[in-house]
Amino acid sequence: TNGAIMANSPLGLVTACRPTEAYQLGFDLAWFTDGYAKSASAIMVAAVAAAMRPGCTVDEVIVSARDAHIDFTKRREGEHWPSFLYRYGPNLMFLDKALEIARDARDVFQIREPLYELLEWGHLFSEATHTLVVALSMFVAAEGDFEKSIIGSIMYGRDKDSYASVAGALAGAYRGDSEIRQDWLRTVVAANPSVDMDDYSRRLVEIIVKEH
Repeated sequence: TNGAIMANSPLGLVTACRPTEAYQLGFDLAWFTDGYAKSASAIMVAAVAAAMRPGCTVDEVIVSARDAHIDFTKRREGEHWPSFLYRYGPNLMFLDKALEIARDARDVFQIREPLYELLEWGHLFSEATHTLVVALSMFVAAEGDFEKSIIGSIMYGRDKDSYASVAGALAGAYRGDSEIRQDWLRTVVAANPSVDMDDYSRRLVEIIVKEH
């Protein structure tokens, strides 16, 4: 399921700058999914938390999230953690290969076809590992640029709304709200009149600032 990975980005803001803690929170609250979909969700939370660190590079965001995933696996499964790679391994295997493609190209449009070939391993594309891999690859290829991360995810096709929501959450945490186009904001706010997301987000930021 994509449900957890698409919904959990605020958890990374609550645990800003603490990716290991963020991973645990993301894992615990992804209660309606399991297996590698659950850990994909937690990796996303850790990435958002790492992206909030002042001066953090794009590659450092990815490394921090990856390290949080491995650290959690070792703590949860103990010395026999390699035996549980069926549960934790798919995310790392596909993510590492995809990030090599993204780092070589540094172009959200050039990585589309190579990612298609890499991820052609099943008939499901509305699925958490695909979403994690495509979104983080677009974020790296765009070098953290908010608009390019989203456009690359959308132009990738397939389950593009899932990819774009995750890539946008991560790039937004990394670059800050000043990088978000005002016309995009107005469109989203107008399409969701019953929820004051601007008010929610500002109240969330107030809590984060108070906590830190």
